[in-house]
Amino acid sequence: MLCVGTPLGELADIAKQGAAALELANDYTDYVEATRRRKPTTPAAEVQQHLFPPRIARIAGAQLAGALLPSYEVGGDWFDFVENRDGAWLAIADAAGKGPTAAGLGAAALGALRSARRSGRGLEDALTAVDETVRRLENDDFYVTAIMARWRAVTATLTWANCAHPPAYIVDVDGNLKELEGPRHPPLGTGASSPKFKLSHRQLYSGERLILVTDGIIERTMEGGGTFGLEGISHALDQADSPTAASTVMAIQQAVTDCWREPVEDDATVVVMAVE
Repeated sequence: MLCVGTPLGELADIAKQGAAALELANDYTDYVEATRRRKPTTPAAEVQQHLFPPRIARIAGAQLAGALLPSYEVGGDWFDFVENRDGAWLAIADAAGKGPTAAGLGAAALGALRSARRSGRGLEDALTAVDETVRRLENDDFYVTAIMARWRAVTATLTWANCAHPPAYIVDVDGNLKELEGPRHPPLGTGASSPKFKLSHRQLYSGERLILVTDGIIERTMEGGGTFGLEGISHALDQADSPTAASTVMAIQQAVTDCWREPVEDDATVVVMAVE
């Protein structure tokens, strides 16, 4: 349950308690989840939805929010974020294929990332772990595009690697949308058998926002032709109620939904980090 805008007096406390109760109840009944849905999901979508962390999180020096609009047929997208002693980890990925195959590949890749992270390994080692996991499946059609990053609030520094994924974007304090430049590596599970990952670094400032998306956002077909693209993201930012991570995610999701009456053709995933 996500609420934005100005709280209305005493109703704000009631809403907070109600949201917490609904999320807690969701672990013990299917009723809440069933009510949220407009049509039945596929088995792949069920697997996919249970991969995600909480949709909103507050970490040292920033807010995080993430969301996915499922295509009900694909199932390869996932995102993840968590705060550890070595900083906050962020990731967004798109596994090749459709249906249960894509969902299974995505789950294996995410499992490799979490295993490496929880073993105290660094970002480069985590990327290597995902790459090796995909390779061990021994299918030339299996690969994963991804951006994996780590945020250190103490130095206000973002470190990341892009593996054939749509670029990350920065919204500066004046609202300008810019591509986050850096090296691009092959998809995980392809290319050289022992890839070397070159990490990029950038300091982020208070009021800036980091935006990560999958190709389902960028390539979303619009009414009358054309694709959503960077222009669509920029327009969505102008419509956001506030510069918070949650409001930004909601605005992008709403714009993707509204740009054409047809359902999304591919999973459309977005993650936003708003620096405080």
